Amino acid sequence: MNDNDFLDKKLKIVKQFNSLILSIFKNLLSKEKDINLETVFNRIKQVKNTDECLLLEESHEKFWEIKDHILTSDEEYFLNSNNYISHIPNEIKKNKDEFNSILELTNLIGSKYKSLSKKERKKIWLILQKMFLQVVEYKELINDYIN
Repeated sequence: MNDNDFLDKKLKIVKQFNSLILSIFKNLLSKEKDINLETVFNRIKQVKNTDECLLLEESHEKFWEIKDHILTSDEEYFLNSNNYISHIPNEIKKNKDEFNSILELTNLIGSKYKSLSKKERKKIWLILQKMFLQVVEYKELINDYIN
């Protein structure tokens, strides 16, 4: 694969991944407006506009680590914020403000998720599973083969 094909493929994967992230937040916000969730949504859009690849590059390994939970739609895993703590890097844990912000965000998303109907929850899981497929494509593209 030449450099142009590689970059085209990478950009396609990145755009799809970013679109899916934003779609999750749009779904959560469609039920009920929330200033904190809107702030996160706007930050994600800013990051995407600043460095389009950053969201996927920073999260693909975490997606891979929790793939079984994504593929089986394991609500309990995602609703238990203690599961996130083990995935947060130590340098972030040392920064109490940043660490607390992450925990607040996960709790906020969890509470919004709980208020969704069964159909809306299923839609969120389908989006997460599509995001995981983008992660798989990305890992294949960058020759990052992990069992």
